[in-house]
Amino acid sequence: MSFMGLDVNVDDIPVIELLPPNEEILLSVKKADLKESGKTPGLYMISLVLESPEQPDKANVFDYLCIPRRDESKMTERMWKLRIQAFLKSFNVDISSLPNISLESVPKEGLPINDLIGKQGWVILEAVTNERSGELENKVKSYVLGASI
Repeated sequence: MSFMGLDVNVDDIPVIELLPPNEEILLSVKKADLKESGKTPGLYMISLVLESPEQPDKANVFDYLCIPRRDESKMTERMWKLRIQAFLKSFNVDISSLPNISLESVPKEGLPINDLIGKQGWVILEAVTNERSGELENKVKSYVLGASI
């Protein structure tokens, strides 16, 4: 059936399969943006869209690297820093190659971090239920350290 008389069939939409959970899998950064959280004003994060270069027809993987704020608990700050560090090591990112950014200059729609695009690294995924849609999606369970590509 066409949609609004347009040549768009919305009846036969293929299901996008998830990548396998609990296995090491190579992913590539498709998109990276620094943006403010929609839920928590003043909390900034790097929003990542990751894809499998070996299985591009599978669902994208989304992850968020929170930037610690001065008022976070020491434990939260430590966990967020370790997650950033694990991403950088897994994707072999030299932090000196990344631009210096002032959070005050980040526009509402986010700021692209193009230096991360195309970087590849190994991760272990998990399948979780999306709170909004109720559908299963892949999430980064952990970044694999010590892997080399």
